[in-house]
Amino acid sequence: MKISIMQPYFFPYIGYYQLAYSVDEFIFFDDVNFIKKGYINRNEILLNKERFRFNLPIHGISQFKKINEHFYIEDFRKFKNHLTLAYRDAPFFMPVMSMIEEILQSEKFNVAEINSKTLIYVFQYLKIPRLFSFSSDLDISDSYSGEDRIIEICKLKKCSSYHNAAGGRNLYKKESFSKNNIDIGFMKNETENYMQGNSRFIFEKNLSMLDVLMWCPPQKIVELLKQYKIES
Repeated sequence: MKISIMQPYFFPYIGYYQLAYSVDEFIFFDDVNFIKKGYINRNEILLNKERFRFNLPIHGISQFKKINEHFYIEDFRKFKNHLTLAYRDAPFFMPVMSMIEEILQSEKFNVAEINSKTLIYVFQYLKIPRLFSFSSDLDISDSYSGEDRIIEICKLKKCSSYHNAAGGRNLYKKESFSKNNIDIGFMKNETENYMQGNSRFIFEKNLSMLDVLMWCPPQKIVELLKQYKIES
């Protein structure tokens, strides 16, 4: 059993989706504090041939509240207008916009709920079966934090392997996982360039997954998701 644990982001870059693809179960780390000026509620798309950062407004952002205690302001018109301007000529604009409309439908507009759907719905769109769950549904004491909290989740899930993004190497010690009979691996994104519009000469890397979805057919996206390496 391989698992990964990450904060829920809004349509993050493809590496996040590759991490979920590499495991049997992906756990949304929704009961940790919100990180201001991070990528939980923002990312970048390609607009007028340039990188453009979008931002979804949230009621009362506080780094002293958990991610799942935050709520989006219930108006996504500006975001959808930016998407329309950026991708109305993209080959998969219509099906992707339809999926986005479904994702943004919510009773409470909870940040963790909506963000998690940007991963779950994409995997459904690509017909990739995966298990998804939330750390807030697990019975873990608040006394555990950082690496210890991750290990406790791994033990509860009875996993044999834990995958993390390569950027987290300095956060975790291999020995800490080994003594709990857990292998830890770090995912390196090796995604090739894809056709990014009809008149692009300079490829813009690591944009929101939205860019991939708009330009690539599902079968191509599945190919891209496989382009990674797990390093020890």
